[in-house]
Amino acid sequence: MVSDITLAELEQRIQKATDPDGVFAASKSYVMRQEVRTKQFLDEDNIKMVELKFEKPDKLALLTYEDNKVASIFCTDGKYGWIADCKSRKIAQLDAEGLKRMQVLSRLSTPGSGGYAAAFPKVELDKCIDADGEFYRVTCYPEHQKTPIYFYVDADDFLLRKMKMTVEVNGRSFDYENRILDYEMKEGVNIPAV
Repeated sequence: MVSDITLAELEQRIQKATDPDGVFAASKSYVMRQEVRTKQFLDEDNIKMVELKFEKPDKLALLTYEDNKVASIFCTDGKYGWIADCKSRKIAQLDAEGLKRMQVLSRLSTPGSGGYAAAFPKVELDKCIDADGEFYRVTCYPEHQKTPIYFYVDADDFLLRKMKMTVEVNGRSFDYENRILDYEMKEGVNIPAV
């Protein structure tokens, strides 16, 4: 379905919904923690804590915790990136493709960065309805991936509710979906609830 607003209007409404007073946009650094739940077929959900640390202009660290211990770290200083597997105590420098992925994540995580249009070379916007409700679907085409990333923004409150993408690991493709059910206001910023 054709969108009834432009991408620029959507990004302004997202900004107002998530950061009404400009607190996040004015920040030079932040730390955000979030519980990530992965549904397992015929098994208990896999629950991990994820911590995102950011410092302007482009320093980013993404830490994943298992059993309250750091299990892995993805980080970049803007020019180089690394991945650390804390269980095996191995660190590897990211290749060019991995670094580009981290740079896209860094641009999306940067307060006041300009949103989707600034992070991706090609962005399309439409509107859709599914079992979860009515959404603005932002289709983003990264330079380094064959398949797009889909962001679903609630048409009523303008908060990001889900993200879908195909991830390639060791030559195999997997569909990935992240849903954000609830938000809470913390220090003037509307963030996903843990």
